[in-house]
Amino acid sequence: MRNFSFIILVFVFVGCQNREQQDKFAFSKETEINSILKTIIYNDGIPLFKQSDSISLCAELNKLEILVAKYPKLGDVVTISLEQNKVNIQNLLFDKKRFFAEKDSVFLLSQNKVLKSFTIDGNLFEKVKIITRKEIDSSKKYSTRYYEISIPIFSKDNTKAYVEVNKHIKSFGSGYIVYLEKINEKWRIISKRRTWIT
Repeated sequence: MRNFSFIILVFVFVGCQNREQQDKFAFSKETEINSILKTIIYNDGIPLFKQSDSISLCAELNKLEILVAKYPKLGDVVTISLEQNKVNIQNLLFDKKRFFAEKDSVFLLSQNKVLKSFTIDGNLFEKVKIITRKEIDSSKKYSTRYYEISIPIFSKDNTKAYVEVNKHIKSFGSGYIVYLEKINEKWRIISKRRTWIT
């Protein structure tokens, strides 16, 4: 019976440590995420500033789930998932630009378990027109014009980040990927790539 109690205590202790690490990750990334948002908003030419005809920014960032695709066997039909808010780890690691390193793979996957939601602090972005997901859902169909940005995916050394940006304007929409790198303690856009358009 003592062994069983000891095992339970070990599981509780490990669970608490994992929760503590997740909380620490979320807290340490909050500043980084706000810096990345400022870089994308102010340096990427997104027209979000408060004016009567400006486009809004969704206050809640999208959570990207990182998936591990199975390698196909010889003769298998290969399909590519275009599901929203999902990205394959193979796309992150083996993109043409080789942006993330293979040593980042476990750290990339671990981000599925932390920071499941992030809401923009309106006080940090006073000049930006912000809209909540609830307001988007309750508005008339195709009447809301807004951008959605994903929670960034970070490299293990915290010098690289991957973000998806989606633009919705009436019946039109488009999306692109933004690759950022931290250079001299500032996040900079390294490259962008369009992913979809309607």
